[in-house]
Formats: sequence, C-alpha cells, structure tokens
Amino acid sequence: MAPIVAETTFEKTDEIYQEGISILRVEQDVMRALTLVQRGYILGNGQIVLQGTAAELLENEQVKDAYLGL
Repeated sequence: MAPIVAETTFEKTDEIYQEGISILRVEQDVMRALTLVQRGYILGNGQIVLQGTAAELLENEQVKDAYLGL
C-alpha cells in the first residue's frame, strides 16, 4: 500500500473509532496500530497467540522482539 493511502486509512479508521463505532482492522504496522486501539490480537498460523490491551502488548517482550524491533 502506498504510504499516502496507508496514512489515509489510519486517519479514517480513527475518525470512525472516535464516533464510537467498533472496528476490526488487520494491520501489519504493529506500532502504529497499537497507538490507535484499546485491545489487540496477535495471530500466528491463523491462531490468536497473544492478546491484551494496547499498553500490555506494547510492553510484552515477545511483541517487542518479533514486531517492534525493540
């Protein structure tokens, strides 16, 4: 996805969320996604392998190592 299109979809997703509408979004940009959500789910081989609040996932060592490069 072109960067401008990705930015636009994040902006629109946030606008919809601010209206109180729940959204299910599948996203590869984990850091960006976790700045917008209350709760996240990490999938591996089609199964939920981790779940939690955005804050919990951002502090999770597995998430940091595998997805955030921290």
